[in-house]
Parts: sequence; structure tokens; C-alpha cells
Amino acid sequence: SLDEKPEQSAAMMYEIGGNPWVMGFFAKIMGQEMGKIFGFCFILIMLTLIICFRSLSAMVWPMLIIIVSMFWTIGLMGWINLTMSNMISIVIFLALTVGIADSIHILSGFRNLMTDGFSFNDALTKTFKKSGLSILLTSVTTIAGLLSLTVVPIVPIENFAIAASIAVA
Repeated sequence: SLDEKPEQSAAMMYEIGGNPWVMGFFAKIMGQEMGKIFGFCFILIMLTLIICFRSLSAMVWPMLIIIVSMFWTIGLMGWINLTMSNMISIVIFLALTVGIADSIHILSGFRNLMTDGFSFNDALTKTFKKSGLSILLTSVTTIAGLLSLTVVPIVPIENFAIAASIAVA
């Protein structure tokens, strides 16, 4: 037994290291902390929306859009058999960012037109005429930029590019 011969047990000691151990360690930590970080971001964005727009619907609709887009993204990833990795967690924050940015553009334009005296339908129509094309173009260029990563011969990056472009779409 190694316990009986201390000179042999010291020679047999080893330290765990290398890329697989480090990647496993970070995957474990990210798995534990990602929910907390996402929850904190979600609450912070909800508070910011409610403070800025002073409307419950102006807080609920953008968050609902983001939640639905994340479910669709994860569902489509499973449907096309895309491998989940740590890079996919970044997609959630990308969907959160793009969804909130687009929603704020629409909400702020709509709110400004409503305070100028436009009716609900007129304000909504004018808002989408003014901001709709710019939101569409920024989304299309973001999707194109993300899809350009599919030429990289590294599978996690290819998967990230596909998943992120789905999330933005």
C-alpha cells in the first residue's frame, strides 16, 4: 500500500492540469453562474424599461419577445441537431441585447408620437414606417456578419454563428 511507504507515495503524487481539466472547470462554473447572471440582467432590464417608459406593457412585451425568441432559438437548434456548447450561452445575451435594442426603438418612437397627439393606429404605423426599415437592416447585417463565421473550420464557432443568426432573426 502507498500509505505504508511514504517515499513511494510522494513519488506517486500528481497534479491535475491541462486543457481538458481547465475547460471542464470553466464549463462547471459557467453552468452554475450563467443563470444568476442572466436573471440579474433580466431584472435590471425590466427595471430600466419600467422606469423609462412608466408602463407595464412597455416592460412585458419586450421581455416576452426575448423569452419567445430564446425558446425558438433553442428549439430550432435542437431541430437542426446543433451541438450545444459554452459558446451558445453567449447567444442568449445576444438575443437579449438585440431584442431590447429593437424594442426600445419601437417603444420610444411610439411613445413620442402618442404624446404628440397621434391616434394609437397612426402612431404605430408611423413608428414602423420610420424605425422598421432601420431595425430590419441592422438585423439583416448582423445576421450576415454572424453567418460569415460559418466559414471558420471550428465546429463550436460554426454552431455559435448559426445559433446567433437564428436568435437575431
